Amino acid sequence: MTIGSISSSSTELLQSLYAKLDTDQSGGVTLEELTSVSEDLAGTSSSDAAALFESTDADGDGLLSETEVKSAFESLSTSMRSTLLAEQETSSDTAAADTITALAGSAGGAGSASGSEDSESSDAVSDSDSGGGGGGGAAATEEETGPFDVADTNQDGEVSAAEQAAYDAKHAPPEATAGGAPPPPPGAPPEEASGTAATSGSTTTASTLAAAA
Repeated sequence: MTIGSISSSSTELLQSLYAKLDTDQSGGVTLEELTSVSEDLAGTSSSDAAALFESTDADGDGLLSETEVKSAFESLSTSMRSTLLAEQETSSDTAAADTITALAGSAGGAGSASGSEDSESSDAVSDSDSGGGGGGGAAATEEETGPFDVADTNQDGEVSAAEQAAYDAKHAPPEATAGGAPPPPPGAPPEEASGTAATSGSTTTASTLAAAA
């Protein structure tokens, strides 16, 4: 089959197909016409026909022109178009039916891929929102509750001694949890601070004994 014959067969196939789709010969194929003819010729479901119509109606005017149908046909693979053109040589009805089936399958595949991408994107955004929102919610709850609510871990309306001790231990400053001894003066070596404390203790003891004598 030469290039010229391929072009001729393609034109014949598309003209035949369009004539079948445009049942009222208005020059534009409506969704209702596409759905009805697709079901009669190829057994295409209404949902597949709707997907095909949406993907083919490039200008969104609600009608399929001959140019739009041709563009949809040309989007098929080379091997598929060759098969359909070969069928056109023997039966225009069979070629038209199989062309509709091929176009509907192509439109459905593209829609499924797009839907999958949208779903994945939506899931990623949802996971991101739930992760970030969780931390914010916890922080807001802690800020909104007062010390009493935080200490009252069993939420019985009373803070027991054990709950109070746990709260104090958790919120006590570092100095209070270092064993009770005050920290050494800033900049003083640990040994010097210890010697100062010992000297002070000895002086106090000596003064006490002298007074007693």
